[in-house]
Amino acid sequence: LGPERICYGSDTPFCPMRYEWGIRQVVYQDLSAADKAKVFGGNAARLLGIV
Repeated sequence: LGPERICYGSDTPFCPMRYEWGIRQVVYQDLSAADKAKVFGGNAARLLGIV
């Protein structure tokens, strides 16, 4: 897999501590800003035909 095949999704009830933990798991990876943008929404937008 690569960053172009992953979509971030929390799928949890709102809990700020858990939400932040999930985001940090992506933010602290060795990915470029462009790859992080794909994971955090770009891939989902492409998949849904929004872009």
